[in-house]
Amino acid sequence: MKVFTACLAALAYAVPAGAADPEIVHLPATELAKYHVALAQKIKDEPRTEIYRQGGMSASSPFPESEDRNHYFSVLHRSGYSYAESHDVKNDIYVVIAGAGTLLLGGEMQQKLEVPGRPGEWRSPKVKGGKKYPLVKGDLINVPAKVPHQWLLSDDESISYVIVKVLAK
Repeated sequence: MKVFTACLAALAYAVPAGAADPEIVHLPATELAKYHVALAQKIKDEPRTEIYRQGGMSASSPFPESEDRNHYFSVLHRSGYSYAESHDVKNDIYVVIAGAGTLLLGGEMQQKLEVPGRPGEWRSPKVKGGKKYPLVKGDLINVPAKVPHQWLLSDDESISYVIVKVLAK
């Protein structure tokens, strides 16, 4: 959790010169735990089926995307199968807050499709190659822009994490 707090602190001060005061969002560990429980329940109550929002994913954005800054973050929960994805102009930083899972990074997306209405956002049912990274609570991993990534979760696995998205230079 110390690493996550340090990441948020660094982002809070990463505001361009002359910009308005940064929005400060503080989510104590107790609040992050509540997100995990609520999002896990949301998957059961409201499964999603779109290609870019699979049935095993739910999210909340306490610091949503804005044109006024180069970063934002969300809290996500995943279970079971998910599509691979990549982003042309966004880096992802994951901080695991509950559960465990394997993240596949790199390789080549097979049958790649651009997400409708979201230029530069790609999804794919499978990645060929890549390297597997087992992640557990407290782990942090950086996923650079354009790098395919896919959660490899069995039907009985789930993971909750904070994802910080930062526009690539």
